[in-house]
Amino acid sequence: MAFIISKKSSKNSELRRLYYVVESYRDNGKVKRRIIVSLGEGKNCNEALKKINEAKKDIQKLIDKDKHYIENPNPMFGSYRSSIKATLKFIQEDEAKLRRLEEWRRAIKKVKYEYNL
Repeated sequence: MAFIISKKSSKNSELRRLYYVVESYRDNGKVKRRIIVSLGEGKNCNEALKKINEAKKDIQKLIDKDKHYIENPNPMFGSYRSSIKATLKFIQEDEAKLRRLEEWRRAIKKVKYEYNL
């Protein structure tokens, strides 16, 4: 399941918080985190929801571009991704990201409703 983490960062000697949607997974028995999407700076739930929706739109554009390549390959110029098989893999990964982002968007809305944020 996806969740949001924050990390402190300094830029031009100014402290700021960056937010990420991440998920946990196991690699050789060790628990690790994988960043699904970077939300950048944010201050509250509304900003997080807005950034998640923006990220979903960006990922959907990538999926549409990949599907267009598969439907209309141009052998003269090659592909921007190595092959149709690789492109299908990218589509599957991007669609999985969209599903996880949607789960997290629903979780944020639920918390926002329950706590009147």
